[in-house]
Amino acid sequence: MYLSRLDLHGFKSFAQKTSVDFSPGVTAIVGPNGCGKSNVIDSVRWVLGEQRARLLRSESMAGVIFNGSSGKKALGMAEVSLTVENTRGVLPTEFSEVTVTRRLYRNGDSEYLLNGTVCRLRDILDLFMDTGMGAGAYSVIELSMVEDILSEQADDRRRLFEEAAGVTKYKRRRRQALKRLDTTQADLTRLDDIIEEVDKQVRSLGRQAQKAARHERLASRLRRLELALAAHDVARLQAERDTLEAAARDQGAEAAGLGAKVSAGEARLEEARAALVGLEQDMARAARALQAHAETVQGLEAEIRLGEERQASGRRGLDRLAREREADVTRAADAARAEAEATEQIETTAAALAEHDRALLVAEGARAEARDAAGAARQKAQSARATAVEAEAALRDAERAVERAADRRAFLEADAARVEAERAALRETEAPDADTAGLEAAQRGLDAAEAALREAVEARDAARGAAEAADADRAQARAALQAARAEADLLEALVEAGAEGDSAVAFLTAHPDVEAPTLAEVVDAAEPDRLALEAALGPWAGALVVPDEDAADAAIGRLRAADRGRATFLVLSRVGHAAAEHSPVPPGTAPALDLVRADARYQPLLRALLGNTFVVGSLVEARALRDAYPVARFVTREGAWTDAHGAVHGGSPTPSAEASRFGVRERQAEAAERLEAARQDLEAAEQRAEAARQARDAAEGARAEAEADRDRARDARDHARDAATRAEAARQARAAQAARLEARAAEVREQVEALPDAADLEDAVARRGLEASDAAARQARADAALDEA
Repeated sequence: MYLSRLDLHGFKSFAQKTSVDFSPGVTAIVGPNGCGKSNVIDSVRWVLGEQRARLLRSESMAGVIFNGSSGKKALGMAEVSLTVENTRGVLPTEFSEVTVTRRLYRNGDSEYLLNGTVCRLRDILDLFMDTGMGAGAYSVIELSMVEDILSEQADDRRRLFEEAAGVTKYKRRRRQALKRLDTTQADLTRLDDIIEEVDKQVRSLGRQAQKAARHERLASRLRRLELALAAHDVARLQAERDTLEAAARDQGAEAAGLGAKVSAGEARLEEARAALVGLEQDMARAARALQAHAETVQGLEAEIRLGEERQASGRRGLDRLAREREADVTRAADAARAEAEATEQIETTAAALAEHDRALLVAEGARAEARDAAGAARQKAQSARATAVEAEAALRDAERAVERAADRRAFLEADAARVEAERAALRETEAPDADTAGLEAAQRGLDAAEAALREAVEARDAARGAAEAADADRAQARAALQAARAEADLLEALVEAGAEGDSAVAFLTAHPDVEAPTLAEVVDAAEPDRLALEAALGPWAGALVVPDEDAADAAIGRLRAADRGRATFLVLSRVGHAAAEHSPVPPGTAPALDLVRADARYQPLLRALLGNTFVVGSLVEARALRDAYPVARFVTREGAWTDAHGAVHGGSPTPSAEASRFGVRERQAEAAERLEAARQDLEAAEQRAEAARQARDAAEGARAEAEADRDRARDARDHARDAATRAEAARQARAAQAARLEARAAEVREQVEALPDAADLEDAVARRGLEASDAAARQARADAALDEA
């Protein structure tokens, strides 16, 4: 699996749609600062599901969208597509090329696509889980992750190592499973609360239902009584209606006379109403005239106020014009005086300027003459200075030549002395013989070291075999311990399952004041007979055994007080009091009592429960015997049973001997003993393995030391061989050196004879000194003339 292509559009600085092809051989992206390299890394992290804006170098997730520039407006969406080649099937999908796309809009909406299909973020995270790719995996490493890798704390490195080891997916599934379990537990707790609350509501609704039924009975009786009362009231009201109808007919005649009077009064009232309407119209016309007169008065008052305001404004304008006229007169007088003063000053300045022009002409002539004289003097001074410099250079060259000649002579003399000394040393040195004795001794030491190494390797291999055998013994001991622990856990689970199967039994078994074990806990049988015993006892196996009826009553009282249900009790003091018919032993069967192992105090109870129960080979034999022995009950060792009443119980013998409820306490004790023995065996195996490991480590150290001795002996042999080779080479080098020294001595003598005489060199230096002194004097005279000019 490798990165194939990256498509960006609107992500950070990539405003235009950009595609980056990572063909085979591309290993890095390079470029100057600010070109967008970090944005490419951020896009890879972002498309793989990164949700932390801080790691994308942004304050918010919307900051990854292109925000515009001087030449391009901002975009409303960022999209990145990452294409991965899945040729080797690393990703758990059938596609050989997988394209993951992420889009983000400015309104906050986002979506993920897998090969063009909309998906969830969780689908992408599950796809890349434990592959090394992902927003937080080691395929994209930032500086803080490098610090985590280099940190001394193991927790800081664990996340990357778990990702590389491929266990992150399982740890995530484990966290999700635990979270779902916690949620389920919370739901169960809430469900218990709801059930309790519903129970309360049910009880309350029951009481309300009783009240509602009583209310319905009373309401029905009330309805009957109200109907009877209504019938009585109807009869009474019909009699009163007949009386009132007669009185109404008598008063009808009186109402007719009163109607005529009312009609006359209404006519007069209508005339008064018409006169009132005329008066109201006259009043309205007078009110409108009064309103028009008031409006006219208000308009005249407004015009008067406007004229007064205009008059006051005109007065203020006249006053302002008078003040401005006076100010203009004053400014005109000041300007006339300033003009006279400026004219007088101009005449004075013009006379002074003419005088200065005449003086300037005279000074210009003098300056031209002085400039010409200075130019001539400067040329003379420059010529004298050049001559002096040349003389000084010649003097320094002569002095350096004298010094070089002296140094050359001294060097050649020293070289001749050194060559002569080396020739004398070579003549005095004698070439030693090769150290063959040291070479032979080194070879013998190497042979001994190799023999010791072979012995150490054989001892190491033997110790390693012993360590592997000890590890195998330890693994067997650990497996035995795990088997013993599993058996103990199974028995403990059987005890807990038996207690949890019945809440009443579990309550009484856990109660500190109740001593009532179940019958399955106090009886047992051989492993092949446990299924038969379980079939023979049936539901009595889960019954609680108590010594007397007082203990049973106390236990029942505790159950009733705690509202924990009901339980069945076997009272030992009442066993055998009731008369019972006993069956003889059928031929070919064995009494079930012979299979049971229990204390003597439980034997009467077992006789009462199993006195007529017999073990047969199969149900066929049981059916042949049940009619002849109607009181008997027949069971098989596979757990089936039948009797004369027609009941038959059978099927697959699923409960194994290990899962049987009988003898759990005894088997728990035996399992605890086996567990302790396995733990001791494991400790002994651990000690043997540790001793074997130490012996192996010691043998490995001895082997390493022997190997180091072998290497040192080999180095000594090589050194001796090199020393002999170097001695031979030294003799040959001394002969060649002697020839070279002889040639060098002859060459030095020739160079010394070719050197010039010291007296001639000193005369040349003296002549150059006189020439330099004359040039310096001429330069001094030229400088004095230049200063005077």
